[in-house]
Amino acid sequence: MVELDPRSVAYSAAIVGLFLLALNAVYWWLRQTHPGFGQWVLSLGMLVLALTGISWAQFFPAWLSEALINTSSILAMYLAASGAHQFLRHRPLDLLTTAGFGFGLSMVLLVQVTGPDLVRAGLGGLVMGLLALRAAYIFLWPRVKGLRLGSGFCGLLMLSMAVERFWRASFFVGESLSGPFMNPHHAAIINHSFNATFIALWAMAFVFLNASRVELDLRRSRTELQQLADRDPLTGLLNRRAFFQRAESEVEIARRASSDLSLLIIDMDHFKRVNDKFGHLAGDQVLIDLSQIVLDVQASGDSVARLGGEEFAFLLVGTGVDAATQLAKDINGRIRDKLVLSSGTYQVTASIGVGQLNENDATFEHLFARVDLAMYQAKRSGRDRVSVALNQKQDAMLTEDRFSRPNLNQ
Repeated sequence: MVELDPRSVAYSAAIVGLFLLALNAVYWWLRQTHPGFGQWVLSLGMLVLALTGISWAQFFPAWLSEALINTSSILAMYLAASGAHQFLRHRPLDLLTTAGFGFGLSMVLLVQVTGPDLVRAGLGGLVMGLLALRAAYIFLWPRVKGLRLGSGFCGLLMLSMAVERFWRASFFVGESLSGPFMNPHHAAIINHSFNATFIALWAMAFVFLNASRVELDLRRSRTELQQLADRDPLTGLLNRRAFFQRAESEVEIARRASSDLSLLIIDMDHFKRVNDKFGHLAGDQVLIDLSQIVLDVQASGDSVARLGGEEFAFLLVGTGVDAATQLAKDINGRIRDKLVLSSGTYQVTASIGVGQLNENDATFEHLFARVDLAMYQAKRSGRDRVSVALNQKQDAMLTEDRFSRPNLNQ
C-alpha cells in the first residue's frame, strides 16, 4: 500500500491555490468589486504562500521559515476578517481584529527565537484559529440584508478553519507534553488536505459573495429607479402615470369581486395666491402638508397621488360613496385646522369631488372624469366644500367640459 507524501499533497494544493489566486486577481482587476474583496484576494495569496512553505523552507533556518509560514498564515486570517468587516459592515478598520492580529503576531514572533519548536507551532495555530473565529463571527452575523446565504457559507468555512487550527495547536501542545497522540505523518496529510480544500472553497466563496452583493445592489438600484419613475419628487406620493396604472388594476379587481371603489379628487383653492403672497417655498410646504393629511387617513390598499400642481387623487378600495364623502369632509376639516399661514391670518382650503365606480364607467378614466366635474362643481359652488358626482349615464357626456373648463384657481 502506497502512503501519501505530505509534500505531494502540499504541492498539489499550492498549484490549485496559485491557479485560483490568479483567477481571483483577474476578477478583482476587471470586475466590479466591493471594498473588502481585495483583502480576501490577498488573504488567499497569503494562504498559498504559507502552503508552499514546505518547498522554500529548506533554504532558510528553521526558526525563520516557521516565522514566515506563521506570519503569512496569521496575516491571511487577519485579511479575511478585516475584509469581511469592510464588506459587510461598511467600516474600513476593525479595531478588535487589528488589535488581536497585532498582539497575536507579536507573541508568535517573540517566542519564535527563544521558544521550543512545538510551542512555536502551537501558538501560531492558536492565533490563526482565533482570527478565523473572529472572521466567522462577522460572516455569520452580517449587517447587509440579502446576503445571509453567501456570508453564512463563508462563516461556516471560517469556523471550520478555526476548529482545524485549534486541533492543530492542541496536537503540538499535546506532543510537547506527553508525546504525539497521532501519527505526525497522518496529521500532516490531514492538515495539507484540509488546507487544499479550504483554499478551493474560500476562493469560490468570496467571489460568489461579491457577485451576490453586486446583484443585490442592482436590484436596489432598479427599485430606486422605479420609485423615482413612479413617485412625485416633492411629496413622495404616486405620480399621475403610476396612479392611473394602479387605478385601472383596482377597477378590474373591483369589477371581478363586485366590491366598492371610490375616488376623491382634491384641489387646493386659490393656490396661486399662496405662491404669490408667501412664495413658492411656502407653497411647496402646503403641498407636503396636504399630502401628509391624506396619508394620515389612508387605509391599507388605498392609493394617493399628486396629479400635478395642486391637484391630488385618493383612491379608496372597498369604500362606498357615503363613507368616501364622510372621509372627504374629514379631510377638508383637517385642511382648515392645519393649513393656516401667516400666524393664522390666511386660511388654506380645498375643494373635493367624490364618486363611486358604477356600471356606466367603462374605464377608470370615466370615473375620473365624473369626479373631476364634481370637484369643479364644488369650486363653482363657493369652494371649501365636498361635491358628490352623480351616477347617471348622461354624466359621461359632460366630460368635454374637462378640457374647456375655466381656470377657477386664480
